Amino acid sequence: MKITVENISEMFEGTKELLTGGLITAVTGLIIIIGPNGNEYVKVPLMFVAIFLITIIPGFIAMLFSPLTKLTPKIFDIKSSNILCRLFSFLYFLLYWFVTLSVFNFIIRNVLNVHPIEDGMKICFAIGCFIVAVVQTRRFYTILIK
Repeated sequence: MKITVENISEMFEGTKELLTGGLITAVTGLIIIIGPNGNEYVKVPLMFVAIFLITIIPGFIAMLFSPLTKLTPKIFDIKSSNILCRLFSFLYFLLYWFVTLSVFNFIIRNVLNVHPIEDGMKICFAIGCFIVAVVQTRRFYTILIK
């Protein structure tokens, strides 16, 4: 597979959705963290940036697996069955989400030596990988039914 401008733009397909999801997660996370007390206003910009980055970095790492989305549908020849196409797309979504989330958790735990990973960080990781998995599953389904 050659590296071309088209391949790179396909790899980062879904960046707009990922950034939008990161902003929504950051705002929601701030509302949850600050809560009714409201005494954490000094740290709001730093917390906003941290939550935003914790959400989008796993998404960008998940995008590195996106060339597989173009190659995998060629294995199956199930265009005639709409139910099988949807079933395989759902399985691809679950597999893509689980594998990318596992890889990112492995990087954080073992390479960067962060122990333990807090629940809030895990949720942000899952949201970032989820957004990319949805975009890649849409692309997988489109290629599968062609």
